[in-house]
Amino acid sequence: TSTAVKKPNENAEWEKATAVVGDAERVAALKKFVAAFPKTTRLSEAAVLIVTAEASLGHERLAAGDVDGAASFFKKAANDVLAPVSDHLFNDTLIKFPVSLYFRGARLEAIAIARIIASRSAENATQLLALASFYLSTENGSEAKRLAEAAIKIDPNAKDAAIPYLNR
Repeated sequence: TSTAVKKPNENAEWEKATAVVGDAERVAALKKFVAAFPKTTRLSEAAVLIVTAEASLGHERLAAGDVDGAASFFKKAANDVLAPVSDHLFNDTLIKFPVSLYFRGARLEAIAIARIIASRSAENATQLLALASFYLSTENGSEAKRLAEAAIKIDPNAKDAAIPYLNR
């Protein structure tokens, strides 16, 4: 006799994964959910929850003075974000990673994370200009100019907003 393998219930598994308390545990549960249901309509929502939890873990590490640990979580979050990135997630979470790290001495990590974020924001002129501002604050005019020019290609009306970056 053959035993039928019971297919997991997506809704029940989603409820279990989102009910998990603790950021590290929640990330693991959500990643397990995504692996079990790779074509779920909740993929984007799961990614946002994962990124938000990883960001929280990174901020906890920063508060504890562990800049390297924070960088690790911020890099995971940047890699886990799906494109296109919502303005809300970008402004409230992602853009803070490079700044938080750079001015705490983790310059290489900050720039690596900024590049990952830029790759996820490659079709959003406003987000690219925000990243250009980060590069200007670090006195990296060539990278600020590159992102400003990319923003103008996406949205020619962004030229007025990009002028400060282009004159560097």
